[in-house]
Amino acid sequence: MTEKELLEKKKEIERAKETLSELKGQESVLSKQLKTEWGCPSLDKAKEKIQEMKKEIDSMSMRIDEKSQELEEMFNNEESL
Repeated sequence: MTEKELLEKKKEIERAKETLSELKGQESVLSKQLKTEWGCPSLDKAKEKIQEMKKEIDSMSMRIDEKSQELEEMFNNEESL
């Protein structure tokens, strides 16, 4: 390798180190945010929480649909009187 090629590789390595450092900082910030805002100390716990929340949303959605249907039936029954 020539000196020029070595210098280019060195610059490339330095840029990669800077990028890695920035990404580690972002990871740290996001990890803290995950813990403080959502009470999840790890990504695995966050995934579990997402699954629980999806189940809860599905359950609430079904309840809303049922109640909506009940209201519609009540409304239709009152109209026919």
